[in-house]
Amino acid sequence: MVNKVKTFFAEVKDIFKLLVSSSKINTLLLILANILSGLMLPLEMMVWKYFIDSVVGAIATKDILSPVYLLCLHYVVGGINNYIIHIEEYFEQMEVDYVNKYVTARTISKTAKLELKYFDQKENYDMIQKVNMESTQRLINILSMTMLFVRNCVTLAGIISVLFILNGWIILFCIIVSVPSAIVSFKMSRKQYEIFNSRLEDMRKIAEIKNILVNYENIKELKIYRLGKFLKEHADKLYEKFICQNKEVRRKYAVNISLSETLQVAILYLIKLYVVMQVIYKSMSIGDLTLFISAIDNFQSCISSIFRSIIKLYENGLYIKDLNYFLNLPIQDVNTGLAFNKEFERIEFKHVYFRYGDSEDYVLEDICFCIENRKSYAFVGINGAGKTTLLKLLLRLYQPTKGSITIDGIDICNYSIIDYWKNVGAVFQEFIQYPFDVKHNIGFGCVESISRIDIIKEAAKKSGAIEFILKLKQGFDTNLKKGWVNSTQLSLGQWQKIAISRAFMKDFPILILDEPTASVDAKTEYELYNRLKTLISDSTCILISHRFSTVKLVDTIFVIENHHLIEEGSHQELLEQNGVYATLYNMQAEAYGDDI
Repeated sequence: MVNKVKTFFAEVKDIFKLLVSSSKINTLLLILANILSGLMLPLEMMVWKYFIDSVVGAIATKDILSPVYLLCLHYVVGGINNYIIHIEEYFEQMEVDYVNKYVTARTISKTAKLELKYFDQKENYDMIQKVNMESTQRLINILSMTMLFVRNCVTLAGIISVLFILNGWIILFCIIVSVPSAIVSFKMSRKQYEIFNSRLEDMRKIAEIKNILVNYENIKELKIYRLGKFLKEHADKLYEKFICQNKEVRRKYAVNISLSETLQVAILYLIKLYVVMQVIYKSMSIGDLTLFISAIDNFQSCISSIFRSIIKLYENGLYIKDLNYFLNLPIQDVNTGLAFNKEFERIEFKHVYFRYGDSEDYVLEDICFCIENRKSYAFVGINGAGKTTLLKLLLRLYQPTKGSITIDGIDICNYSIIDYWKNVGAVFQEFIQYPFDVKHNIGFGCVESISRIDIIKEAAKKSGAIEFILKLKQGFDTNLKKGWVNSTQLSLGQWQKIAISRAFMKDFPILILDEPTASVDAKTEYELYNRLKTLISDSTCILISHRFSTVKLVDTIFVIENHHLIEEGSHQELLEQNGVYATLYNMQAEAYGDDI
């Protein structure tokens, strides 16, 4: 129990650091406003007590001056309290904005810096889902509960001083009667968190279904295959399961909390009866009676609110614990290491093995080959052979499980990752269609030059994208993807030209092309074919393609089969070997009805 309490306060401390980090000045002003607000209630109670006594006295003396003064004072105190509340609301709303900005920035930054292997495990997607779905709102809830806790503690200190005048034991009884309800609420919070964790994968499924339904590229297939009803029913089943779980838990909670609160109210009325008896026997004033009864009600309200605040802090802390864990995940040091030598002589794979997890089979086994500077290479093989995994290793998105990759004899891991990536251009088969305008979609190929419209236009010319870009209403300022103001949707082939333009944003020493012509028509492929010759001649180029018309461009072709490198040579050499490459080439040539 002691360890749990220590853990709880340690987590609260971490959360508070997170809140302060979002905006130190605003957080401190918010705390100060809540402290001042907490002082107002005891002050109002005392003024009201003297006002009641002054009214009773005025009934006998007919002097109304004192009640008028005290009533005005009560109005002033209430007015000040009202201003403080609005000030506190202002700072809290600003804190929400600061927290949203801070947490979003931290989570995006952390996600961008995590190693690719982190995304290979299902549990980590659940973690990201929790962080994205819950963390910001839970932090805001914690902020509200913390401020409520501060305000109630200050108020409670003033009320305790009032109740001590009558009997200190009343304070203890008021605390004790609130405990059962607090325990019931605590158990409910824990149960809800357990249910939330059990639903994460189902909630991700529902979110994915929603994303599929609003993605413009998906709409035609969804309509043709009439999948709307099926997806709706699938989501309904998941929600129905959630509702059944919620009914059972909430029904039990409603019964238990009702019983505990009924007992609590009964004991409070017994305490109030005791107060009435004390006022009568001790010949106290009516003002004293109203003061003590009001103090008991407010004390009980504060205690219950403090317990609720602690429970909510605990409940929300369970979710924020995931955020803290996520933000503290280890990341690669991308800045330290050797500077990349653009004039390198050779990159060598030495007996490289790779698998995506310790329990997984090897995707690559005993891979050995050399890549020489300013020469071009292609990897071919059937799907699943391991071609794309080789590129991921070359891009340093993963490290070999066994073996090594060296550049001029130096392990690739010894180079600064960020410096290495600055010298590598890539066009991926599954390229991203960014929800930005044309110039940004091209400029993302080299973020350092993203404001250089001259470089962006030149890149578009080299890829051939300039032809359709100039026909768009806003040209390079046209927003892309449906759903945005003044946006347009490009064809897949046009998007591929945009993606290839990114590779022209800089003269990259190393260029990696993963199916660069997979989504284009014959005419566009021919145009890109000629432009790729320029790319290949100016860089060390590594290509993956199922189209042998493109593969024929390179100096050396590597054939991957069953996770092994089985053939190596030029197009003509491999045809003469009459092995796997020749078989694949002839199959494609036969399909096209001519030599390719």
